[in-house]
Amino acid sequence: MGDISEVEVGDVVAYSLSGYTIIHRVVSIDDERNTVYTKGDTNYAAEEISADQVYGKVTGVSTTLGFFVGLAKDRLVMAGAMCLCVIVIALSMADIVRARKAEGGGGIIVPEDSEK
Repeated sequence: MGDISEVEVGDVVAYSLSGYTIIHRVVSIDDERNTVYTKGDTNYAAEEISADQVYGKVTGVSTTLGFFVGLAKDRLVMAGAMCLCVIVIALSMADIVRARKAEGGGGIIVPEDSEK
């Protein structure tokens, strides 16, 4: 973008920082230095961003995606999801072993071309 003349305090902007795209709210603008100060809604400190780092203003968001991102950040939800995955894997493995035993394989997989 480079031109921050259309950016106002309170706007949400996307900018490049250390190879990442960051989206934060503008909390102040320094026209003399051609910089904006941004702060994430849950951050404590503002960051100084030069105008050439700014891609532009954010004009729309998806609250649905934000809901799932918020869930993914919750440690309790992640722990529950991991437990669910472990349970599904364990039940699947038990079904495989049960099926192999029913076939007479005893749960051990032996390649057909191997010597006995």
